[in-house]
Formats: sequence, structure tokens, C-alpha cells
Amino acid sequence: MCPAAGAPSTWATFPLPTAGDIAAWLGLTYGELLWFSCHYPVSDPAHPTHHYTYEWRRKKSGGKRLLE
Repeated sequence: MCPAAGAPSTWATFPLPTAGDIAAWLGLTYGELLWFSCHYPVSDPAHPTHHYTYEWRRKKSGGKRLLE
């Protein structure tokens, strides 16, 4: 990837007004988009929302680092 040339207003873009349009553009189903973005209701046991893991680690220099 590299930066696009010119001002953002000059970029060739097209509208993606709905989440369904974004999913289609990405080649995903709407459900897959919700899963990747963690937007299923927490109370829905059929679709776990915590499929990404997070862990804090101490750095040798004394600070902390968040691994996702």
C-alpha cells in the first residue's frame, strides 16, 4: 500500500451507504462482517463476540504492552 496522490476530494470513490454494501464490496456476507467487527449482541450465544484475544505484557524496559 502507498499513499494516494492528490487531495481526498480528487480520489475516485463510490458510495457504500449500508453495512450490507460494505460486506458485498469486501466479498463477505453481512453475518461475516458482523462477526469480524464484533457487532453481534453479547446475549446471543450462537455468535461469540470475543474471538479476538487481548493480553497485557510487561516490557523489559519497565512499561507495558498490549498484545491483540
